[in-house]
Amino acid sequence: MTLRTGTSSTGTVHRYYTCSTCARKGKSACKGRSIRMDKLDGLVTDHLVERLLHPERLAVLLSSLKARRADKAESQNNASWRFSAK
Repeated sequence: MTLRTGTSSTGTVHRYYTCSTCARKGKSACKGRSIRMDKLDGLVTDHLVERLLHPERLAVLLSSLKARRADKAESQNNASWRFSAK
């Protein structure tokens, strides 16, 4: 997919995602359709929010992050203790 733009008769610029083969070689190379950038971006964002931002999933992610940070802090403390003990 590639970004293409078009300007309406009122001067409004519209952005579209289109097949890059179609953009380079013309409609005879690919019958792919163009889709407005704002529409596709909205669909993708909504889908990601729906799939990723569930409270249960966020709780698991935050718990994992907290555990990794604690492990890292502990290993840094152990490394500094070993260094100062020498």
